[in-house]
Amino acid sequence: MKILSLTYCGTSEKRPQEVMAVVKPDTALLNGNKPFFVPHFATSVTASARIALRIGKMGRNIGEKFAMRYLDGIGIGIDIVAANMLDEARQHGLPWSQACGFDGSAPISAMMPIDENSERYRVCMCINGEEVQQTCAERHQIAAAVALASRFFTLHTGDVLLCPTECPPNKLTINDCIEASINGEKIMRFNIK
Repeated sequence: MKILSLTYCGTSEKRPQEVMAVVKPDTALLNGNKPFFVPHFATSVTASARIALRIGKMGRNIGEKFAMRYLDGIGIGIDIVAANMLDEARQHGLPWSQACGFDGSAPISAMMPIDENSERYRVCMCINGEEVQQTCAERHQIAAAVALASRFFTLHTGDVLLCPTECPPNKLTINDCIEASINGEKIMRFNIK
């Protein structure tokens, strides 16, 4: 099982905003609302809420019009990053793996069935009871994310995609309480230790 965090990167006058995939290993998965323990190497930790998609069957080079057929669940993923390490990796042109894929860096909620009648999914994240982020994706954006990821990686049953968001990440501190909801239904709550 792999977790693919799709992330917006690189805008300039010559190049439009692009999406790249950061691969997180299975050890990055943190489920069951278990606490996230800040690793010793992270002096600054940030988080962004994402729509999480669970792959239901294997696929490669999936066309957008067929993409929804490859999903069997939707939920919330919190993409946690060691911001100090990511800044250094960007400055020196190094890979992002250590900054983004360390153990426990992908808390994932329980998955819900995909509602065939829903055209939009909205995720909200609160830190210590205060709403700090809202992100949403329409069906066509979800399908585009699946199609994009499948161009580069064979998607296997159980893999999880974290949809990109344009929202800036939020700084986390020890003892923070993270809560997140999808379409108004709170399905995630965990603490930072």
